Amino acid sequence: MIKPGEYKILTNLIDDGLFSTKKAGSHLINMFNTLNDTDVQKMSQSFVRVTSATSTTYSSVITDAISYPSSLLSYTIALHGHIFKKYNVNTIDEFLEENYLEVGQDFANMCLKIGYNITRIGDMSSRWKDIDDNIDEIETGVYSGIRLTWDLIGGTNKCD
Repeated sequence: MIKPGEYKILTNLIDDGLFSTKKAGSHLINMFNTLNDTDVQKMSQSFVRVTSATSTTYSSVITDAISYPSSLLSYTIALHGHIFKKYNVNTIDEFLEENYLEVGQDFANMCLKIGYNITRIGDMSSRWKDIDDNIDEIETGVYSGIRLTWDLIGGTNKCD
């Protein structure tokens, strides 16, 4: 079973990859602009080939950044199918909230394209600072017999 911490790691990796793809596009634009600003004979065949290759590469990168590779979409659908089945939740936001998690903006944008409207966007990853429940009341009342091993709680969910 995929644990919440593993889900966070996977979504961070996808989000980072999507961000890097968009960043690569901006680098290619800079390369293209630099080539066009050089003193090289602009009509030379080698210059035309280099600028053409840069333009073609840019188009390919931007297509991936906008439409997303089908294998990545399929992977994300399978990942969320697993989360729905194993955690018995109705939405990904419900799973994220129960586990004090948030996902990156680029990952959320991609998920929206395949029908998952994720609104919990940010960097929460089940760290103590992310948990907003009042933990001081856990060992009182009906739960007074419970003793928590504080150094082990969330051990499988840590992502930082």
